[in-house]
Amino acid sequence: MRKTKIFFGWYIVLAAMATMFIGGSIQGYATGVFFIPMSEEFNWTRTEFIGSITVSYIVTAIIAVFIGGYLDRHGGRRLMFIGTTIMITCLLLIAEIENLWQWYLIRGVFLSIGVALATFLVVQAAIAKWFVKYRGRAIGISLVGLSITGIMTPSLLTPFVDEFGWRAGWQIMALLTACLLYPAALTMRREPEDYGMLPDGIQENTTDDKNNIQIIEEKSITRKDAMRSSNFWIVLVAYSLASLIFPAVGAHTIPFLTDAGFERTRAAAMLSLFAFPGLLTRPIWGIVAEKIDIRYLSCFAFIACPIGIGIVLIGTRNMDYNLVIIGYLTLGISISGVVPLQEIVWPLLFGRKHIGSIRGAVMPFMIILSSASPLLVSAYFDSFGNYTGIWIIFGTLSLTASLIILFVKKIIYKV
Repeated sequence: MRKTKIFFGWYIVLAAMATMFIGGSIQGYATGVFFIPMSEEFNWTRTEFIGSITVSYIVTAIIAVFIGGYLDRHGGRRLMFIGTTIMITCLLLIAEIENLWQWYLIRGVFLSIGVALATFLVVQAAIAKWFVKYRGRAIGISLVGLSITGIMTPSLLTPFVDEFGWRAGWQIMALLTACLLYPAALTMRREPEDYGMLPDGIQENTTDDKNNIQIIEEKSITRKDAMRSSNFWIVLVAYSLASLIFPAVGAHTIPFLTDAGFERTRAAAMLSLFAFPGLLTRPIWGIVAEKIDIRYLSCFAFIACPIGIGIVLIGTRNMDYNLVIIGYLTLGISISGVVPLQEIVWPLLFGRKHIGSIRGAVMPFMIILSSASPLLVSAYFDSFGNYTGIWIIFGTLSLTASLIILFVKKIIYKV
């Protein structure tokens, strides 16, 4: 690596953005596009289809436990190459499936292994190590990839699948994964100190800034010590409850709105609208988090969720498309804050030295809870024939999370 005027950490941020685009599409926004076409062709219930997604989250959580420590010691480049190859292979195989067990095995198990090795934890752990002072904005910018995929995937993939079939849709996903993730893997590095640099592009001869980095490193704590603190469990519970709604929105928006009487293309547009606020505001959330107490920012982001749910439910009841638009924009504002803030809060509380292993311990709890949400929504719909009650439950849980997060004790350090 050559030292250039542009700090190399920003190239890692761009690679992470591409990675988030693919990971967010496969794990979230593409699910709704394939939901109805595949279920109708194979005569699967909604619970049967979504059950594979639940398995996927659980497998991803299990893998995260084992790779967190590896990321701290060796970085994620090799894992990303392996994971990307697995993902491409599985996406091509999904295009050939004929049975439910194949859907569960390939989509639920093997594709999830690839996603875990190549996407979210790997790149966010790297960013947390490459940035300290500017970590908030770096994470916010990287997560714009989720917003871009939320805007583009439903709007572009839905008409493609409607025209050429769902099998061709999975093949396109495989091609896109190869084009974006292999270059991203080439860019990934463990931490700046491996290459004679310091976080944020700080120069070696800048004494004050170097001392700041040393102070921060002294306050980094191990996974074992982090899990003994009340802050660990408070943040875990609060963000788990607040995040329950978002996987369900990604998976169920299209069937939810089409059941309510809206056209499929309009329903897909709501998924894009759900992602749009993050395109503009995720970097802003990150920058603000560098200045304002993250507890209060989290509280605000959590409260926006039940407000958005309420507006959407009123809009669908009255077939008021404009009101539905406002509701999904409000939900989009919520997730645009929740996602970057939860990536920022862990290194902010516990430092960056062991962030891979700490996030690896966090992810199983959060992912398993989140994985239940699409399945719970499907089960609720299969039982009651509507979505209203389950949306209200999720909104109430997010409101509860807004109170829980305020009990986090004083942040260990603030840059």
